[in-house]
Amino acid sequence: MQVRKKNITRFTQPCRQSKSLKYNKMKKIKYTIILFLAFLTIAFYISGCKDPDPVYNQVRQELKDWGAFKEGTWWVYEEENLKIRDSVYIYLQETEEFRLDPRNQPNHYDYKIISHFASSTNIDLGLYDVSSIGSGPLMRREMNDGGEHSLQCYLVVPPPVQGDFIRTGGPRQHTIFDTIYPKLQIGDNEFTNVVRANNNMNLFYNGTPTLLYSAKHIGIVRKEFPEYNQVWNLVKYNIVH
Repeated sequence: MQVRKKNITRFTQPCRQSKSLKYNKMKKIKYTIILFLAFLTIAFYISGCKDPDPVYNQVRQELKDWGAFKEGTWWVYEEENLKIRDSVYIYLQETEEFRLDPRNQPNHYDYKIISHFASSTNIDLGLYDVSSIGSGPLMRREMNDGGEHSLQCYLVVPPPVQGDFIRTGGPRQHTIFDTIYPKLQIGDNEFTNVVRANNNMNLFYNGTPTLLYSAKHIGIVRKEFPEYNQVWNLVKYNIVH
């Protein structure tokens, strides 16, 4: 009986070891599969949370043609009655990006072209603001009060339509593009595609009424200030787009 027990012990012990090895191997495979599935879950979660690529709204060429001027651009104006002159020049052009409302346009950005200008008399001191989401080129002051960008005015809303109406700055301030000239003679110069902006309260010029004439690819070609009985005509210019 003892021999038989020894024989049984001798032959059953390797069998138990084999079962133990198989169990450990299956356990390792199980843990490996669990870790692999966890890794895939985390990877999919991270990829799903990643923000989409940003979208930059580009400025339409039509807007650039009316208000995007580079360094080297200048205009010389002459007052009709006094025969005095004033020069306006672009001294810096830069671009700006602004993130739009993430609730309405997630990951979308407004692209702006800003052309800073000054004048020899400091009457015209500010910038041209051409935005990818704007109605048209704005002329506004560097510093504003009474609200962001309040000291501003629209020059044109391309493509120009005679009789178009737009509010600027506040409920009392508005601009009517009352006349479109296919051709307009000013002194020795003839300009085409000229739009007259009739602003009842131009905050850029301290709230005075103005009539501003703008030509495509040129800029402002004539400025009328009825309260001051002044008319400034463009006599010389150099445009860099």
